[in-house]
Amino acid sequence: MPYFEDVDGNFIEQFQSAGFDSRFWELYLFALLTEGGYVFDRHYQAPDFMCGGISQHVFVEAVTVNPTRQGNIITEPPVPEDNDELAAYFKQYMPIKWGSALTSKLRKKYWNLTHVQGNPIVLAIQDFHCPRSMTFTHSTLIPYLYGMEFAAFYDAEGVLHVDGKRIQ
Repeated sequence: MPYFEDVDGNFIEQFQSAGFDSRFWELYLFALLTEGGYVFDRHYQAPDFMCGGISQHVFVEAVTVNPTRQGNIITEPPVPEDNDELAAYFKQYMPIKWGSALTSKLRKKYWNLTHVQGNPIVLAIQDFHCPRSMTFTHSTLIPYLYGMEFAAFYDAEGVLHVDGKRIQ
């Protein structure tokens, strides 16, 4: 990534230590936005990217869901293998993981920064809290963000039905 600028001054150190997933996600977003034709203004440390597009600027902040740690020790509970326990894990544990990551970013109030005011901010979030966690992002993030659970089924004629209910 020869064109990626390290505005924080600690990217390489974090990439080679406990911040690997977060820094990898930043590189992925940089490559994605570059391929999308955006240009960057890297004069600011936050949010991660100030992207110039055709009509306006958009700010992108990389957000990762990381393993729970106490000091340098990962204390993340294992993902259950039993289907009932896994369903409970998705409904009860994953909202805590999403909420923690998103709340910590919202507390930074990027929208109050002078260079950000009046422009959209995208929180680009990905889950790295355990092996294969990216495979259940869709089934756990959507209910957290929108407070809705969905069930899909095909009727006897093969027609797809999707039912949604509000999470209480």
